[in-house]
Formats: sequence, structure tokens, C-alpha cells
Amino acid sequence: MSLARPLLRSGVSRTVGTVAASRASSSKAPAQQNASSSASPAAPVPEGQASLFHTILPSVDVPRSSKFPNPFPDMPTHSLFNVGRTIFKPLPLADRPKLMGANHRDEMQQRIADVTGRSTRDVSKLMRFPVIKGRVVNMTKKGKMASQYVLMVAGDPEKGLVGVGRGRHELAPVAGDTAFRRAVLAMDYVAKFENRTLFGHGADLKAKFGATTVIMRARPPGFGLQVPHVLHRLLSACGIRDASATIEGSRHPGNVLAAGLQILHGGFGPAGFGSGTGKPGRKQDKGAGMRTIRDIELERGRYGVDLGKRL
Repeated sequence: MSLARPLLRSGVSRTVGTVAASRASSSKAPAQQNASSSASPAAPVPEGQASLFHTILPSVDVPRSSKFPNPFPDMPTHSLFNVGRTIFKPLPLADRPKLMGANHRDEMQQRIADVTGRSTRDVSKLMRFPVIKGRVVNMTKKGKMASQYVLMVAGDPEKGLVGVGRGRHELAPVAGDTAFRRAVLAMDYVAKFENRTLFGHGADLKAKFGATTVIMRARPPGFGLQVPHVLHRLLSACGIRDASATIEGSRHPGNVLAAGLQILHGGFGPAGFGSGTGKPGRKQDKGAGMRTIRDIELERGRYGVDLGKRL
């Protein structure tokens, strides 16, 4: 009987019971002789059932559905252990921790909202365009230290804000979050003509950064953005819809974005203050003297703020 234990499963017990009943009918004569010789005679076995086989194997009764009646009342039912049974009761929503692994982006948006003074809803609606995503290495005496580098453009088309940020980390998602946070903190206002194009009435707006020269032009309504792909992301982030642009010299995305921001953010390179990128002042402005803050504000198109820094 020990060999028949593993066979007792759903759908198999009925076949086993039939086989046991046939074997009991075939060995009816020896069973009667054994029953007469024993002290206590065995109970009569009904036809079509195998009571002896059922009483030996243990079973756990489970209520059967009324839609599927059991033709064998004495047949044991089996308990299923592979159902979704929880050991610990889940915590209520109010008692669950607020910060978990999946809420890293929400935590970052909350930090940006606290610094910028905007709501988390406004931060989540900001447009983000990754321009460069790749692997970079830092050569040290221990070898090449690899990391991920991301150059990202963030902006608000409705309010005309745009900024560029860079992020670097061993993990690409963390580098992207760092680049987005720095791009949001570097956002500045872009003046738009008729809320759709650049100021200039079709004149060339030129800016030079390193070996890259960017030339932008304002265009009539419906013209669209006929610009290189890097400048397309920059202009789309700040809400400019009609413009054309060309690039002369190097087309490195970092230089192109820097030159484009010089045009969009209202001027650059005031006299006597160098180029703004660490280079000394221009020789032709050496005898002009120091300009007042009012002159610099008019040239750059924005108000000056004392940051308390000394160059």
C-alpha cells in the first residue's frame, strides 16, 4: 500500500479506486477464506467503491463546489497548498513608509521644488532632453575609472525657461537625475517675440564658443524649426516654434548648447570681464575702463545681482 500513496492526487484517485475495486472482486475467494479464519470478519464492500483503500490514506476534507457534485461520496478531497496564502498581514496604507525604493524620483522632485520655490507638479511637467549619454573614463594610477556622463536640456515652454546641466556617476539613472537637477537650477528666462520666435526681425544672431559659431534667425509664423538637432532640443524646451539656425566650425553638442544659450539668455562677454569661460579680457577693450553695473545690465538684457563672489 505504500506504493499507492504518491498516486493519490486530484483526477488520479478515481482511477486508483476503480483498479482497487476490480482487484478486490478478482480475489473474492481468497478474501472469504481469510475472513472465515480471522476472529473479526471485515465489513462488506459496496459495489463500485473501495472503502479499504480510502480509509488507509489520510485526507483533509475541503468543501466541494455545488456546481461539480461528487459521484463518490466516500472519496476524499484534497487540499491545495499552491494558492496565494499570505503569512504576514499587509500594513494599512497609512502605516506604510512614505519613502521607498520606487519613490526616488519623487524625492528628487521634492528637493528641486524646495530649492526653486515651485510645486512638484510644475517640476514633473518640465521638459527634459538628454543630448549626450555615454561612458567616460578617468585615467588614474589605479587604471581607468569608468562612469556614465549625461548632458541634458531642461525647460518650460509655457514660461520660456531653459537650462543645461551635466551629470556624472557610476550609474546612468543617477547621472541623468543629477544632470536634470543642475539643468533646472541653471534655467533662465528667454525673451520671445510674439511668444513664438526670436527677437531680431530676421537679422543674424551670432555667438561663438570655442571653435563653434552658432547663427540663429527669427522667422515668420508657420516656418517651424529648421535647425540642427541639438539646437532643436534647446529651442523646443523654451517654447520657440519658428526659427532657423546654422553651425559653423565644430559641431560638438556641448559647444553648440553653450553658444546657443549665449544667444537665448540675452548676451555675453561684457567688456573688461573676460569671456565668461575663464579667459582674460579682450585687448581692444583694455583702455575702455570698468563699466558700471547699469551699462552691463543694458548690454546683457537682465538685472545684475550681487552674489558675494570674488573672481
